[in-house]
Amino acid sequence: MALSKEVKGFGMPWEEQYGYAQAVKVDDTIYVSGQLSHDDQGNMVGPAPLDDSGRIREHSNMETQMRQAYANAKKILHQFGATLDSNEPPREAYL
Repeated sequence: MALSKEVKGFGMPWEEQYGYAQAVKVDDTIYVSGQLSHDDQGNMVGPAPLDDSGRIREHSNMETQMRQAYANAKKILHQFGATLDSNEPPREAYL
């Protein structure tokens, strides 16, 4: 039995460079990888301010980052005709 597989992305440079897939649909299941708070041009939205050592100073931009990450998740699911809302029961990870 052959599986049907479809890969979707946003055309971000790191997708091709690192072989990163934003989402993969295998048969009727969509696997969404870690979404970032980037805009359509690949710029980070609400980046955390860093100290001189490169460590995060404070987390005040977290809401902005999360809102963008969820917007990106919605956008990638839309490419498959899906949404964040689902009436389907969760599938078992291992059968």
